[in-house]
Amino acid sequence: LDIKTLEREETPEEKKEKKLPVFSNLIHICEMDPLNGIPDVPIESLQGLFYPLIATTDFIQNSTGLQARDQAQLLACILLNYGIGLVFLIVKNPHFRMIFGAALGVYTQFYLWNYMALIPSLSVVVCYFLMKILDQKNQNPTIFIYSIAINSGMQIYRMIVDYGGWHMDVSLIQMMLALKMISFSLAYSDGARKETELRDPQPRYVIKELPGLLQYFSFMNFFPVALMGPIDEYKEFERYIYSQNQYADIPFPLPQMLKSFFIACVLMAAQLYLTNTYPYQAVVTDEFAQTAFWYKAIYLILNSWAVKFKFYCCWYLLSGSIYACGLSYQHDDKAKRGDFGRLVLVDVMKIELAVDPRTKLNNWNKQVQAFMKNIYVRDLQRQERQGVVKADTGSAAFKTFLFSALWHGFYPSYFIAFGAVFFATE
Repeated sequence: LDIKTLEREETPEEKKEKKLPVFSNLIHICEMDPLNGIPDVPIESLQGLFYPLIATTDFIQNSTGLQARDQAQLLACILLNYGIGLVFLIVKNPHFRMIFGAALGVYTQFYLWNYMALIPSLSVVVCYFLMKILDQKNQNPTIFIYSIAINSGMQIYRMIVDYGGWHMDVSLIQMMLALKMISFSLAYSDGARKETELRDPQPRYVIKELPGLLQYFSFMNFFPVALMGPIDEYKEFERYIYSQNQYADIPFPLPQMLKSFFIACVLMAAQLYLTNTYPYQAVVTDEFAQTAFWYKAIYLILNSWAVKFKFYCCWYLLSGSIYACGLSYQHDDKAKRGDFGRLVLVDVMKIELAVDPRTKLNNWNKQVQAFMKNIYVRDLQRQERQGVVKADTGSAAFKTFLFSALWHGFYPSYFIAFGAVFFATE
């Protein structure tokens, strides 16, 4: 290098970047080639803040051989929630729970997606003020369109930068937040209706008055459910935060945590073995085409298990972190016993041993299925309010499956798959 180059004065732009490192990194991220994606580690100015998660991610990759960095990052965030969740069993101050719970949720989101995580947080704040401005009883259609529009925009962006890819991006959060915003809006709309207009269990989740922004934001970004869900009702979250009803005396959930974690580890080991032994890329090779039909059938079944086990593993890990904080606890007053089954994400045995498509569907991502059922029921209620003598259940079901396909994204296969399931179940 020329000595004059080393001794030259800094340009005004370089001085500005030195004073505002975070802002300059944000500019750098915005100017990146979208096809290269967002870096898989936090920006340099924030790496120290995320050191525990970075170290955990490295440990997961080194110990399991998991090559996908984004998946290892997600696992690190979920494991962090195990330890933090136990703190929430001890500390029951509602302000601590709201502030720290939301802060940790946003913290893990930023670790995974850097400044792109601002988009989900801003979307829920905008949604809050829309509900505050609009008429309580009639605000839901606007919130519904707004939530789906934001989610659709993220899905289109994902298709542009990573078409057909399996890399996780911020659309994972936005998908769950879209359902949360709609669910919250429906319960808030119910608060302006007569109880005779509602169906069970809607009266239990009615929101009469819009809560404060902190409570609402904490509900949307509460740490155990901030990344992958599940969908929950705001009133249940409020009862948990204030230690009301069954949440006043939550037993220590160590057995449930260990069981869920053990099952997740077994599923992870099986998934890694099947992925490496039966890669899906092999099905398009000439060698695979020459094999016998029975071999192809068994190969595809094992390969589909490898894909499903990835979801099962994450859901069981996630369930363990929810058990840790006690959010899924429920108590049967008549039987005088409780369990941690309020937020069940998946029932693997019912899926794998199902003899009809409806059973398989109802036990896959169960909280999302419960939300979709709620959408279905509400369409029937809308028809009844319009004076329809016999509600059109087929039309309501078709709209629900169409919404589910649209929520997942714009790949044609989604619409083909959900269309096929609609005809198979109806």
